[in-house]
Amino acid sequence: MGEHHDAKVWAMLSNRGTEWFRLSPLEGAAPPHHRLYRVEVGTDGWDRDDDDSRRSAPVHRTELGRVLIRDSALAALCGHLALWQERFTPFECVLTPEQDGNQRLTVRVGPDPGVIHSRDKAVFCVVYTAGIGMEARWSFVVDPSCLRELVEGRG
Repeated sequence: MGEHHDAKVWAMLSNRGTEWFRLSPLEGAAPPHHRLYRVEVGTDGWDRDDDDSRRSAPVHRTELGRVLIRDSALAALCGHLALWQERFTPFECVLTPEQDGNQRLTVRVGPDPGVIHSRDKAVFCVVYTAGIGMEARWSFVVDPSCLRELVEGRG
């Protein structure tokens, strides 16, 4: 099994700063050049239990407990994100191993007809499928500063 000394948390915030996507490395056995991650997506908003506060509180949070992700896919994702900042070219990146037919995690960046966006403010979309009957999709808008923060943090 491969060792992963440099695994970091990957976090992407929306351009509003309220929606987020996070990959957190987990300890555990994984094939060489792969790692297990906890995948989380969520939305934060105003704390509605406190009328006098402007504190942020979780509105929604979804967690996928153990997803096997290829190291090379994370490197490719970083490359695509860096290139998008220059050319605004839409892309799709599958993070899970191709031979794992049970689960698939895909990140897409580009236009989406269901979300208001612009050329320089793309839709960041995470799609998770498991088995033959389950699919979940989360989307939010990102701008170059959101992507730059993630890419530069991976350096």
